[in-house]
Amino acid sequence: MKLKVLEEIVDLTKSIIRDISEPDKVCICAKRIQFLAEKEALAKEDYKRYLGSVLDPRD
Repeated sequence: MKLKVLEEIVDLTKSIIRDISEPDKVCICAKRIQFLAEKEALAKEDYKRYLGSVLDPRD
């Protein structure tokens, strides 16, 4: 995971802790963390597919 993404996740987590009594803010932060995690997972899968096609050109 890129440092920038990790820093954003840390900041969002701090916001959740700070605003724990405000469910709307917590939900927004949690959804953003989920989005970032899914985006990174997809990027990782794309990279794996790319490597697989480079290493095994039969696909």
